[in-house]
Amino acid sequence: MKINIIKNNINHIEPYLQKKNIRIFSALFIGATIIPMLLGIIFINPFMKYFIGAGHNKIAYSIVFLIAISITSIPVISKIFFDMGIINTGFANIVLTASTLQDLCLWILLNSSINLVDSKEIDYLKMITTVIITIVLFLGTRYMGKFIHRLKINFIDGASFIAGEDVNISSSQDIMFVLGEEIKIKDAYTKDAFLLGTDIEINNSQIKDLYAFAEEIEINSPISHNANLAGSKVVINSEITGDVNIAAEEIIVTDKAVIHGTLSYPEYSYARISKEAKIEREETYKQRQETPAQMMRMQTENFTLSFLSLAIVALVIYWLFAKQFDNLDKEKFTAKNIASKTALGFAMLIGIPIAICIAMISIIGLPLALIMLVAYIILIYLSIIPSGYVLGNKLFKDKFKKKEIILVLGILIIKLLELIPIIGGFVVFISLCYGLWMLLPIKKK
Repeated sequence: MKINIIKNNINHIEPYLQKKNIRIFSALFIGATIIPMLLGIIFINPFMKYFIGAGHNKIAYSIVFLIAISITSIPVISKIFFDMGIINTGFANIVLTASTLQDLCLWILLNSSINLVDSKEIDYLKMITTVIITIVLFLGTRYMGKFIHRLKINFIDGASFIAGEDVNISSSQDIMFVLGEEIKIKDAYTKDAFLLGTDIEINNSQIKDLYAFAEEIEINSPISHNANLAGSKVVINSEITGDVNIAAEEIIVTDKAVIHGTLSYPEYSYARISKEAKIEREETYKQRQETPAQMMRMQTENFTLSFLSLAIVALVIYWLFAKQFDNLDKEKFTAKNIASKTALGFAMLIGIPIAICIAMISIIGLPLALIMLVAYIILIYLSIIPSGYVLGNKLFKDKFKKKEIILVLGILIIKLLELIPIIGGFVVFISLCYGLWMLLPIKKK
C-alpha cells in the first residue's frame, strides 16, 4: 500500500522534477554533503585522539572524518528503489545522480587526504592529477554505460547466474550457473546445474543433470539423470539414475552409491570402488595417442583455420576502413622505424594493463576497466593486420595491384614465420608490438 502511494506521488511530480533538475541536484548535494560536513566540524576535536591514525596528520584526519559523516551508500539506495519498483523513474534518477556526484567529490577529497599523508605536504600536482583521473573515469563509465544499455542481451528464461568466493545455495532454480571457490549446495532443486569451482559439495538436493568442474567434487545427493564430472578427486555417495562420466585422478565410489547407468572413467584414474556399490555397468577408456601423421594433420588444420579466420577479419576491417590504410602505405620499412614503433607498441602492451589495474581500484572505474580489458584483447588479436599489411606492401607492392591480396599475403608470411622455433617467438613479439602502435593512426583517422 505504501509503495503504491509512493509510486503515484513520484509519477505525479516527475514532470516537475524534469524541469527543476539543476535546482534539485544542488539542494540534494548541499543537504546531503555540505550541511553534514558543517555539523561534523564540531565533533572533529573530541574524536581526534581516537582516530587520527599513525600519520598524525590533522588535515587528513579532518577530511576523512567529514567524509565518513556525509557519505551515502549508492548500492543500498539502488536496492531500495529496485525493490520498490521505481528504479527507472525520474525521482530515482535524480537521487542516484546526486549521490553519484557526491561520492565523486568525496572520492577526490579522500585521495587528496591520502596524498597529503604520503607526501607530508599538500602536493597540488598529485591532487590535480587525481581530480582529472577521477573525472575521466566517471565520464568514461557514464558514456560507456549508455552504450552498453543499448545492447540487447538474451538470457535463458529461468536461469540463475551465481558467483562468489564461498557460495551456499539452498533454493530452487530451473537452470543454475555457479562460479566460486567453495560451492555448497544443500536443500536445493534444479533441472540443470553447471558448477565451476575449487571445492564442490552437494547435499540433500534434487538435480536432474549435473556438470561439475573442480579440484574436489563430493556428491551426497541423488542425481535423477546424468552426471559429468571433472577434477582431481571425485566422491560419489548417492544414487544416480543415468550415466556418470568422470575425468579425474582419484575416484571414490562408496557403498551407498547406486548408479543405474554406465560409470565411465579414464584408465589412468586411481579408482576405489566399494564392493557394496551397485553399478549397472562400468567401463574405462584409454587416452587417445596421436600418431605423428595425425599430429601433423591436426597442426595443419589448426593453422589453416587460424589463418582463414584472421584473413576474413582482416578483409572485413580493410573494407570498412579502406581509406585509413593509406597511412600504412606511407610507412617506411626500415630497421630504425620498425624498432621505434615496436618500442612504442611495447609501451602500450605494458601500459594498458597498468591503466586497467588502476581503474579497477575505483568502484566507479570498474566497468570502464572491464571494457578496456575486452578492447585490449581485441587489439592484440588485430595487431597482426597492420603488421601484415606493411610487410605485404613492401614485398608485393609491384606485383599485385589489389591491396586485399597484399594484406592476406603479408599475414600469411607472418603466420608461417611464427612456426619457426625461436625465430617464431621473435616474429610474434615484433608483429604484436608494431601492430599495436600502428593501429592508432587507423583509429585516429
